[in-house]
Amino acid sequence: MADGNQFKLSDYAAENYEKIPASYILGPWAQVLVCASNLKGGEKILDLACGTGIVSRAAAEQLGASGHITGLDLNAGMLRVAQRIGIKGSCTIEWVEGSALDMPLEDGAFDAVLCQQGLQYFPDQAKAISECYRVLRVGGRACFNVWAGTGPYNEALAQAIATHIGDAEGQQYRKSRDVPNAISLQKLFEEAGFGKIDVTFKKMSVRLPEIEKFAISHLKGNPISTALDALSDEAQANLARDVAAQVEQFADGVDVVVPDSIHLIYATK
Repeated sequence: MADGNQFKLSDYAAENYEKIPASYILGPWAQVLVCASNLKGGEKILDLACGTGIVSRAAAEQLGASGHITGLDLNAGMLRVAQRIGIKGSCTIEWVEGSALDMPLEDGAFDAVLCQQGLQYFPDQAKAISECYRVLRVGGRACFNVWAGTGPYNEALAQAIATHIGDAEGQQYRKSRDVPNAISLQKLFEEAGFGKIDVTFKKMSVRLPEIEKFAISHLKGNPISTALDALSDEAQANLARDVAAQVEQFADGVDVVVPDSIHLIYATK
């Protein structure tokens, strides 16, 4: 993920991103996105704002040996982790460093564009959607998911960041959930030229293990990791305890099981 709000990570932070938020928070939604995109064997797909490749890995299982995936991200650290992990199966994959606003890709090159939680990081969302339209073949489809709310865990984390690190960092963290509503999403895709557009609300509960440890590990895979590392061990522990207290109603032992939700956009060219 990258672009406007600059979800830029060092290689160390990108590794933590893969281990924690990508695995526990984004992983379940990647399966939803890939299932909704109706991939077929042999298709060419673009994983836009691919991060460490979680959507690409889920998609590879459906594309088969003749399929091809291009993973595009502005963040070189994320791409290095994606390349290291690789994919299962025999389809080919190419990792490309580049901007969603000016993709170094040919017109009409893809059967599908998938994007998980990248839209909010693009400084010009309309331009990014137009670029998706350009690189799709006629009859191709775009399938995006974006958050449909902050959610209790992320709100608790944002509040704790503001208290223990600073208001600016708390606001920075909240931007990851600052996304267009369903009406605005529909309009974005319409104005880019897409035909049939469906925007669907979906929700699920996700399990976050050992919540106090999880919260700190989560932030170590986030752009505010440097600010977190500047805190003393005691201050970090206090931050984590505040998060746990805020989500206590969702506790299941030392874990929490929290509700979360997305808007899923499916649009055809």
